Amino acid sequence: MTERDPMEPSAIQIQTRGVECDRTQIDRLRAQFRDTHHTFLPQLLEPYLVNFLLRRMENAQWETNIHPEIKEEHVLDDFPAQSLLDFAVNQPGFRQLIEEITNTGPLRRFKGRVYRMIPGKGHYDKWHTDVPHFQRLVGMTLNLSPEVFRGGLFMMRERESKRVLAEIANTGLGDALIFRITPALEHRVSDVEGDKAKTAFAGWFIADGVEFFEELRQDSEQYRAATSAGAATHKT
Repeated sequence: MTERDPMEPSAIQIQTRGVECDRTQIDRLRAQFRDTHHTFLPQLLEPYLVNFLLRRMENAQWETNIHPEIKEEHVLDDFPAQSLLDFAVNQPGFRQLIEEITNTGPLRRFKGRVYRMIPGKGHYDKWHTDVPHFQRLVGMTLNLSPEVFRGGLFMMRERESKRVLAEIANTGLGDALIFRITPALEHRVSDVEGDKAKTAFAGWFIADGVEFFEELRQDSEQYRAATSAGAATHKT
């Protein structure tokens, strides 16, 4: 089982003022991803952002999300928290760094959700590839668990041989793991054990569709146009 070295410095950090990067570590991350199909991004979210998310999640609503034969989990239903995460990880500077580390792209956007797996609630995640959906090239899971949980390992294996390549414990609050998505590889999250839940923001960098901020701009223009049209009709 692989665990992150707690003394490992942050190579990339998303902060309220933007994205900070230690360029001296990028070659190491690129080599690790090339050789093992995954790499850690320690302390990806600065503490201020993490604390905001923890406060939002404390009293938020959660909905049961079931994908037959793949997974069952709780999914966060909180617009401010989801919007913050979407905005943070879709910053062009961050997506460009992911392209550089993984040698994939162009990555148009990140699409994810905050999920929670609670011991004893029947939550599970089975082996899958994520390949049939959109053009998913790179996966990411960001730990948002306020307490250290047991189990809940990210596991990766070769699809044909079933040989397990990695069993990874990502338990550092605000730490992220990125991993390759390809038809040749499957992944899953093992069962969570004990009495602490696993909470994470997880999803995929995808190569199709409209770029995230371009979609926001289009939506804003459509809203302004509809508002103007409604005002003109009201006047007449």
